[in-house]
Amino acid sequence: MEEVLFIREKDFKSKREALSYIASELDFPSYFGKNLDALFDCLTEMDDTVYIAMDPVPTEESREWFQRIYEVISDAAAENENIIVLCRADDIEAVL
Repeated sequence: MEEVLFIREKDFKSKREALSYIASELDFPSYFGKNLDALFDCLTEMDDTVYIAMDPVPTEESREWFQRIYEVISDAAAENENIIVLCRADDIEAVL
């Protein structure tokens, strides 16, 4: 099964809120620790293909927590071929 997840910085007020959203959308286990290490662990263990569109890609003006989430997702994608990171939400249409 393939999933598409859109993560837009403007939709979240905090890192915790963004992590809760990601966990809910990707059906992470109940023991998900809602921290960046747990995010990496859950993403690298996924067997289903997930397209993750970060919009916008973090810039110097982005909040630090959003940049860190992007980095963790990118690192997980390097470890797990089932995680495909798209740089902009518009890119998803070209893939699907």
